[in-house]
Amino acid sequence: MNNTLANGLRLLDLLSATAESFAVTDLAARLGVPKSHAHRLLQTLVEQGYAVQDEDRRYRIGMEPLVVSKALLANHPLRRAARPILHRLAVATGLDAIVSIPHRGGSALVLAAVHPDGEQRDPGSAIGNRLRYPGSASGTLLAALIDGFADPSAMPADDHAAIVRDRFVWLDPSQRAETNAMAAAVSDLAGVVVGVLGISGPRRRFAEIHAEARIELRAAAELVAVALSTVNRPNT
Repeated sequence: MNNTLANGLRLLDLLSATAESFAVTDLAARLGVPKSHAHRLLQTLVEQGYAVQDEDRRYRIGMEPLVVSKALLANHPLRRAARPILHRLAVATGLDAIVSIPHRGGSALVLAAVHPDGEQRDPGSAIGNRLRYPGSASGTLLAALIDGFADPSAMPADDHAAIVRDRFVWLDPSQRAETNAMAAAVSDLAGVVVGVLGISGPRRRFAEIHAEARIELRAAAELVAVALSTVNRPNT
């Protein structure tokens, strides 16, 4: 493994986790490398547009990662299949609607998000967010359905069995401080889970429409699966 490249990518991962700025000393400590090494890596990232150095000599994420990822976002099959369905789901429920895919480190990576009336109800429902297990409906669903994705040992056996059977998760409002969420699996034609469709927002809204929201979400997940099969179908 190229350690310099690996450390540079780890550094980029640290910067991309937040919009905050960091001192070189802090980043070096987090990486476990000498300050001089972290400084060289940061200067390279700044030169290439992946990081920005503030006037106070602190570093934050730059804009170049958006350029690198735009082609993936524009052409990812699941995102293309889900976008119009997410819009209908958000309008029908009045909640944020997202689609995410399994991502390294046991998280669901949000590929697309639609907010009803343009207002974001859940701070976590934004493109690029990583929804982890435990703590998120999407992450919990993937932890139960995909072997090796995350350690589901903390999940009660009855809950695990129900999630595997239904391919669906509803996080009870009592388990979350302000927001509530539901997630339904999206599978390909072979039945393999390729992503998650989710809705999230104020738990008060969920208390009003949780039964209807469950029906809407499961139906939307089935529609996305059908649309995905069309998107993936080779041209003849």
